[in-house]
Amino acid sequence: EKFGLQAFETGEGRQLADLMSIVTSYDHTMNMTSNSLGAYFHSIGGHRKANEYIHRYLGAPNIESFGGNYGEAPPSHLNYNFTVDNHTFLHRSIWPDPTPSPPLSNYMSAITMATWLKSIVLAREDRLNGNVRWEDAQDVLYGAEKSSMFPGLQWGGMSISSDVYMQEALNISQIDSLSRGRWRIFSKFGFGFTTVRQRYETTINSYLCAPVLDDMLNPVPNQGLEVFVSGTVADKTKDRTADAKMQDAMRRIMQHLQTSYGSMQA
Repeated sequence: EKFGLQAFETGEGRQLADLMSIVTSYDHTMNMTSNSLGAYFHSIGGHRKANEYIHRYLGAPNIESFGGNYGEAPPSHLNYNFTVDNHTFLHRSIWPDPTPSPPLSNYMSAITMATWLKSIVLAREDRLNGNVRWEDAQDVLYGAEKSSMFPGLQWGGMSISSDVYMQEALNISQIDSLSRGRWRIFSKFGFGFTTVRQRYETTINSYLCAPVLDDMLNPVPNQGLEVFVSGTVADKTKDRTADAKMQDAMRRIMQHLQTSYGSMQA
């Protein structure tokens, strides 16, 4: 029997959806890191199965791969016994998948990453043909519905990513006004030095829904902007240069998209 992000691991009673919020936000207050939890999720689902997924469902070419451990081991205090909720003894136990030897590299093209993000964001609209459950997609995008790790958190998941590349490239005040506050940005970024390619890399996967709504909160035709932006920039010597390159790239992308495809004029 399969289980989703609504499940709890039984060691500390952590809901997987809450752990997803740490992955996306890089929170470090819970004695866990984004990278170590990435390794934990690979241990649950399987490193080679993760690699198989991008080829079977996303159409990734053979040169791409996924399933690496991000340079960290899974948190030792999390176990591999799970319950469907935090109040029952019905559980599922799995044997953690060991890291492959040689390890898999995490390398995906922009189109593969964008296709994956699209399958998550549009999981509700594509229930019949998609490969992502809407319940899991909601947890990826917003975190746990009732967070036990972060009480009072309204939204988690990809809605609280620590990057602001897309926000800085947009006039958020204008978007908030024209959309009557009903805009969304979901994002996940990665940043660091890759020993495989011997360079600093900044990777971004972002989604923007910025409608223009009338007084009845109906979308105005041919107004607003909805877009997926994925990509990686790199620099051989400096981490700050890779960051600056991503800022510049996002500004150019959003300027082009707003000029060519989306009108944010009331």
